[in-house]
Amino acid sequence: MQRKIKLFFLLFFLLTGKVLASELPMIAIGSSSALQGETVTIPITITNNPGIHSLGMKIRYDEEIIKYKEGEILSLANADMKGLEENSSHTITLYAISLSEEKKITDNDTIASLTFEVLAPSGKSNLELEVTNFSDLNHQKELFDTTSGLISVKEKVTVGTSTFPSPLESEEETYFSSNEEVAKIDEQGRITFEKPGEVTIGKKNQEELIEEMEYVVTEPERKTQTSKAWIFLMFLLLVIVFLFVIKKIYQKVSFQKNA
Repeated sequence: MQRKIKLFFLLFFLLTGKVLASELPMIAIGSSSALQGETVTIPITITNNPGIHSLGMKIRYDEEIIKYKEGEILSLANADMKGLEENSSHTITLYAISLSEEKKITDNDTIASLTFEVLAPSGKSNLELEVTNFSDLNHQKELFDTTSGLISVKEKVTVGTSTFPSPLESEEETYFSSNEEVAKIDEQGRITFEKPGEVTIGKKNQEELIEEMEYVVTEPERKTQTSKAWIFLMFLLLVIVFLFVIKKIYQKVSFQKNA
């Protein structure tokens, strides 16, 4: 009987905790992936907003992987002051302030967007979110949750073989391919890129995803070079034939004059 009572209270507190956690205000930055040279736009959203008078946050990123291009505030209509700016080479600041008791910031949607350019040919950049202010008119801070974002660089590869960056570290871990028609990976981490396409290769265990990489597979460059070589050879052959014909015509004309 006592065991049942303990189990009941344990289940009650677990469920209550989950409900409370789900009702906390949430500020989240989205995630995306792109090739080197492409741009991506990432949203910043608020959910379960109880109504606040001031909001401040910082977003840090890896300046070797991505470059900040521009940002835009999309809502926060009740804010008397608001701004979005890059205040260092790898930190973006967003703030909003309402000075009136009647005008609370109550947004529950996408409040802003950030646009980045991918600089590196491969890698990942966290979009690390730090909330510096989330409070009422009396500067009493509210509880909140945060979700940081991630920009993954799709690595461009050609049909052929490669190796996954990290080995399996236990018997519970396995490699996987999202599309085995495009690429396969064996237990030793050897990847065979079969044909052009997009594919995600990674490793996981029974509980979670451990690591993954996105690839864009293309045909080998040497095939293009071979085609160019054949075109050049054909052009050269045509030039030789043309010169040969001109020579024959010249010889014929010269022979007729001498006769």
